Formats: sequence, structure tokens, C-alpha cells
Amino acid sequence: MDYIIFDLEWNQPLYGGMRVTSPVYLEGEIIEIGAVKTNEECALLDTFKILITPQYYEKMNSNVSKLTGIRNKDLMLGIVFPDAFRAFMKWSGDDAIFFSWSNNDLRVLRENLRLFNMDPNDYLKHVYDLQQFFDKQILHEGRGCGLNEALEKVGEKGMEAHDALHDAINTFYVCKHLNFEEGFREYATPQEAIDEGDALDVLEKNYPSINDSKRDRSLNRFQCKKCGRDVYCSPWTSSGKGKRISVAECECGEKFYLMIRYINLKDDKRKAIRIVYPGSSQLDSLYTDKAARQAERLAKRNMKQEQSHSL
Repeated sequence: MDYIIFDLEWNQPLYGGMRVTSPVYLEGEIIEIGAVKTNEECALLDTFKILITPQYYEKMNSNVSKLTGIRNKDLMLGIVFPDAFRAFMKWSGDDAIFFSWSNNDLRVLRENLRLFNMDPNDYLKHVYDLQQFFDKQILHEGRGCGLNEALEKVGEKGMEAHDALHDAINTFYVCKHLNFEEGFREYATPQEAIDEGDALDVLEKNYPSINDSKRDRSLNRFQCKKCGRDVYCSPWTSSGKGKRISVAECECGEKFYLMIRYINLKDDKRKAIRIVYPGSSQLDSLYTDKAARQAERLAKRNMKQEQSHSL
């Protein structure tokens, strides 16, 4: 059985008003896929890289271009996403297990698949978040960890970041220090296997800071798509860098799952993007787990502060 370690680069709209919200909420349009193929012993077998010509966010966002080095003229050399992704799946093979560093790439990949009427469940059956493996086996801090930080902790020197293949190779370097079998045992139902589904509602607002957004009660309220009543969400909890989640239930019985994503703007301002998804028992469990972990971290932090004050 082969293991596929993949990374994606995606373009973003030039400004918020250009963001695609229908038929799917499109955080970013994939413009590059890079991947490494290994065996179960984490021996390098092959590499893959393909450039994709976007159909919606056709002009390169200047910030993305600076990070990736991809220019508008480069995009014309790519192929359309459905053909590129099918080529990637053919290269991967029928029995491959997929890995990414965090679930951000997987979320954007699902959005792009839905955008082109490709069912994510047909392709993404065995995908694991390597950050979870890394935290359990090396970091032991119950948090996400950037790829550069992970490379430093395992003593590996990576390639230049923000190239899809380079990032996949850098992830491979980290994987050489992980026990996959142990990771599989501890993550029988990995978080990223949970698909939020199609967005029911999207709200974008700009704030001077994240704290200002937390004080905005309008982010905690939305209308039920079934009955039209106002629905109020549960307390927000952290779910990785730049993301918070919540759940809600309407009086009519309809359940919802909510996510806020934060995007950095100029002058240290933040854009908050609140998305409402259909609820499910899996998403309820995810929220409960994240909220419990956040409460545990807060309790430990308060205990340390109390101990330091008593000295």
C-alpha cells in the first residue's frame, strides 16, 4: 500500500466582493498540487507536481503570488482542475492512503471538488491529518504546529516553502520521524474525515482586531433556513490557527455547525468569515471535544498562574 503526502497552493479573490459563495463557498481555487509517494516504511518512491489554470479566481492575488512565486502568465500553462485532479488520482493509485499537514488543504480540496460537481466522498476516503500524528508522538502539547516548526523540532532542513511539491517533501522529512501504525491506532476516526457539507449561509465582516469580532453579537445569530427563526450559537471554541467553531439548534429542531475563519488584512485588521453548515452528530462531537480541550488548556494555564503568584 502506498502513502501519498500532498500539499496544495490556491489562489484567492482579489477582494472580498469577488468571493464565490454559490454553488459552494470557495475559500481558494487550487492552482497547484504537489505530492510525494512513499511505502509503509516511508521510503521515497515518486513525486508529483501539476499546475492548474483557475476558472473563477483567474487573476493572481498579489499576496499569493509573492508567497508562491506563481504569476498570471504561469497559470496559462496549467490545465483545468478536473483533469489535473484525475491525473493526480491516477498517479496515486487505487489503494493509496492520503496525508496532509493539517486539514486546511483538505477543506479547500473539498470545496474545489464540489465546485466542479465532483463528489468528495468518491475520492477522499482515507485521509489523515499529520499534525495530529506529530502532536501525539513528538509535540505533546495538544495544539497544531506549523511545518517549519515541525522541521526544526525533528532536526530536518526543509526546502523553500510555499511550493506545493517543496511543502510535500518537507512534510515527508517530518514523516520519517513518525510511527504511522501508532498514528492509525490513535486516530481511528480522524478529524478531517468529517465533511462540513455545503454552506447554508456566509457572512463576511472586517474588524480592527479579533477581539473586536468576539464582541460582535451579530456573529452569534443567524436565521434558520427551515423556519426563519433567529438561532443563537453556543460559545465559540478554538479549532486550529485562525479558526473557531460552534454549534446551534433552532426551536424547530434543525441543527447547525458554524465556523469562523480569520483572514489578515492591512494595518493589522482582520476579516471574519462566518459560515453556517448543516449540523450532524459527528460535528457535534467535534465541537464537544474541541471545547473540552480548550477548557482543559485554560484550567492548566490558570493553575500555573496561581502557582506563580503563590511563590
